[in-house]
Amino acid sequence: GPKVVVFVHGFGADVNNWRAVLPHVSRTHTVYAIDLLGYGSSEKPKGLPMSIDQWAQQLTDFCHEFIAPGTEFVVIGNSIGSLVSITAAA
Repeated sequence: GPKVVVFVHGFGADVNNWRAVLPHVSRTHTVYAIDLLGYGSSEKPKGLPMSIDQWAQQLTDFCHEFIAPGTEFVVIGNSIGSLVSITAAA
């Protein structure tokens, strides 16, 4: 199965949403947890409206940049992170 897992937090949260899970999953997988724009340690661009489509593009761009082409991976989203994940996959 996929050896790479990308975690996307929920509304009003950040990567710390996954702090209890990451150590366990990272034993067997390469893991990434991203902060959606406007949350956590991510940029908070002025004048750029945050939207599901914007976050989905961010997730897509991240995966293209950090996951090698042809690598199977799984995206796990919580709350709005799940909608972002599904939108990015569509």
